[in-house]
Amino acid sequence: MIYNCRKVSLEKAAEEVSNNSSVPPLIFQLPPEQGREVLNQAQDSPVSIYPAYIFVIPVNTGAWGVC
Repeated sequence: MIYNCRKVSLEKAAEEVSNNSSVPPLIFQLPPEQGREVLNQAQDSPVSIYPAYIFVIPVNTGAWGVC
């Protein structure tokens, strides 16, 4: 019987990326041009960008003033 010995559970998509990345040739085994192409393909998926809520909290740092 084979047991899954992973200590961290991954989402299905993350597990897929991890499994696909572990198949030789590994990125450091490729010439730079081929390695760049592999990374470009891996990073060529759409990304959801959520709005950032940015606010400033003034902090009195004593001798250095308010930042």
